[in-house]
Amino acid sequence: MIELAKGYELTMKTVKTFNSDIDQKLVQNGEVLSEIGIFKSSEDSKYELEKQKILSREKVLMDEVKKHTNKLMKELDQRKKILVKSVNDAEKRSEKINKDLDFRKKNLSNALNSNNANQVFGIYLEEKTSRNQTIEHVETTFKKLPTFVPQKLEVKEFKFGSLVETNDDKKQFEFKVIKQYKTKLPLVGNLVCRECIHYLNTKDQLGVELPCSLDIDNTGTLYIGCSTYGSDKANIYTVQVSGF
Repeated sequence: MIELAKGYELTMKTVKTFNSDIDQKLVQNGEVLSEIGIFKSSEDSKYELEKQKILSREKVLMDEVKKHTNKLMKELDQRKKILVKSVNDAEKRSEKINKDLDFRKKNLSNALNSNNANQVFGIYLEEKTSRNQTIEHVETTFKKLPTFVPQKLEVKEFKFGSLVETNDDKKQFEFKVIKQYKTKLPLVGNLVCRECIHYLNTKDQLGVELPCSLDIDNTGTLYIGCSTYGSDKANIYTVQVSGF
């Protein structure tokens, strides 16, 4: 019976050790889960931030393309305006010359058909005078409109950007308490946290004592709930996290 009692006592001691080991592993795994949660939240926030940066850059590029398009259209419109004026002026001069020639031809024909010497001598002198006058030459060679040739757009001093790997593992996160809330509770719990949050000494670095719970929202604000030393007014802190 004595040996059985000793065996039971030793077994109980071993089982307690097992239980204690599991408790310790649960705590350690809780810290791992907490770190994973913070990392996931950080990467989700970073994804949204980088997405907005890319879309913003896209808008900048679209604006640059629009400005370049407007510049080309303005240049083309100006060239078309100059061309139309040149062609219209030449057309008007040609029509005037054609009208004058028709008038002179009509007078010559009338004189030839009149069998009237005075009229013939008169039209001769008139036509001779007209021939001595210089007829304005009409230029029919015009500067044609330019041709648009699609090619790579080169916007001065503009680079769209690319995705690059950053050494975030060496980046130091910065925590700053931005607000403190007083509660009427002796304890603000229900989340996982021990004496450090993501390897952060809350007491020395933030002045936050007895942290026992935390949460982080989609804006990256960290909330720390604390216990007390017997008081009934536990604190809740909101902490600004930078360095993501």
